[in-house]
Amino acid sequence: MGAQVTAIDSPTSIVEKAREKERLVPLSIAYNAAEAAHLTMLGDGSFDVVLANMALDDIENAQGAINGCTRVLRPRGRLVASITHPCFDMGLHPGRLIERIGLDTVVWRKVNEQYRTIFEDTVE
Repeated sequence: MGAQVTAIDSPTSIVEKAREKERLVPLSIAYNAAEAAHLTMLGDGSFDVVLANMALDDIENAQGAINGCTRVLRPRGRLVASITHPCFDMGLHPGRLIERIGLDTVVWRKVNEQYRTIFEDTVE
């Protein structure tokens, strides 16, 4: 559909596996082995969208990665980040409840009854 895709991951082995799959099914994806906080191979303002799927929670220098994403985004570009861990999608009755009370947002995550675990995060 005309998108130009650049993929980055720090373990070289993952990038090599992706390149092997690319050879079997060519999609014209540019693969880079690099730390997300060090995106020096990418130019300023060169992307419309940056997607970080289950990545920011595992990156040692997450602030550096976010700063790098901001640098490579064009004006009005978007950073889309997902850090939902699969354990919150398991079980018979997993779920989320988001409450907005004033300027605070409270996010509740419930893992199934077997674990009887409820977490509370407050974002100001």
